[in-house]
Amino acid sequence: MAGVCALVLSLGVATEPTQTARALSPLPKLTHWQKMKCSHSHPSSVAYKRVRQIARSTKRPSGRKVRHYVRCVRTKAKARAVLRHYRDERRKGAKLRAMIAKANSIDRARHPYVLGGGHGSFRGPYDCSGAVSAVLNAGGALRAPMASGGFASWGRPGRGTVTVYANAGHVYMTIKGRHFGTSRSNPGGGAGWIPPRSAAGFAVVHVPLR
Repeated sequence: MAGVCALVLSLGVATEPTQTARALSPLPKLTHWQKMKCSHSHPSSVAYKRVRQIARSTKRPSGRKVRHYVRCVRTKAKARAVLRHYRDERRKGAKLRAMIAKANSIDRARHPYVLGGGHGSFRGPYDCSGAVSAVLNAGGALRAPMASGGFASWGRPGRGTVTVYANAGHVYMTIKGRHFGTSRSNPGGGAGWIPPRSAAGFAVVHVPLR
């Protein structure tokens, strides 16, 4: 029992990716599972939803809350599944935070619009597709810059947490509903966070976070 509790409790102190991977390794046999459970239980669907919210939060993950939902599901198999779900969602959340950080960095730089910018090394100044490519690259979703038209058939159809809107002449994106791209509202028409705009005339695809 002590070994199991130590493993579950280690969720609260793991911050680096390697530490997180070790802390969330498969659980050993939970011989004393009934003794370590909480006094009440939650449906697995609630536990999955809550640990997903915790994992994708921009704040430091709360080990105490994760432990609560891991210990309150009804079976050992579901407890293991919740831990795996938390690990996967933490990985997705890290990619999402990296994209937001890159978008913030580009927005602060206030580069003017430069045709073809960002297509050589993901560095500014940018054009529309160069800026979107740089943000996606920061999250590990894109290895090489793409032109606007290429994004129309990239990713998966429909909207998601990270959505790309593209046609042959322009591309922009949304991250958690916030618009990013090049716009005349930015200095020099450059890249950064932009006001919402219509998606009419654009192919809509989303980034499959894994």
